Amino acid sequence: MLGVALGVMALITVISVMNGYETELRQRILGVVSHVNVSSWSGRLSGWQQQRQALLKVDEVTGAAPFIELQGMLSAHNRSTGAMVRGVDPALEGSVSEFPAYMENLPLDVLQPGGFGIVLGRELAASLGVAVGDKVTLLLPKVGVTPMGAMPRLKRFTVLDNFSAGMHEYDSTIALIHLEDAARLARSGEQVQGLRLRVDEPLRAP
Repeated sequence: MLGVALGVMALITVISVMNGYETELRQRILGVVSHVNVSSWSGRLSGWQQQRQALLKVDEVTGAAPFIELQGMLSAHNRSTGAMVRGVDPALEGSVSEFPAYMENLPLDVLQPGGFGIVLGRELAASLGVAVGDKVTLLLPKVGVTPMGAMPRLKRFTVLDNFSAGMHEYDSTIALIHLEDAARLARSGEQVQGLRLRVDEPLRAP
């Protein structure tokens, strides 16, 4: 009886730990990765405001926000690292992700259009050796034609704050900028890359 009791106790403990770990992992992953991405075959979405309103009318959809993602390299203090730079609308991003809650000091609306400010993951900022107020340079692989010939696209940003999602994969690779600044760098005009959606039950996909 004592052996059975110890076995059941160990089983209950392991199941509880695994369930808690799964829940925590799921919440952290889905706090950064959207439940649904809506985009077009061309990779650019026109009239996203109207499409966002249409998608919000779907019963299961609780939030929708536009995004533009740019893959590039961030450099500062003679250090450089690859990064996924995501252009977001600070007013809408909180409806599809937990980034506003992950900010360390300031609200997400510290990102202003035309200000070319950037919010770095904590590990990303540490690898570059930068703090709030420092400058970082974003190098995009998209080539622009200049009087000196073909040159990669460069832009300097000011570090406004850091975020911590609690997962190294995100904190070391993701940076946030304002959607309009990302559109200028991507030269997409009024178009965005797509819409990110949040739904009631992400595990009930069908």
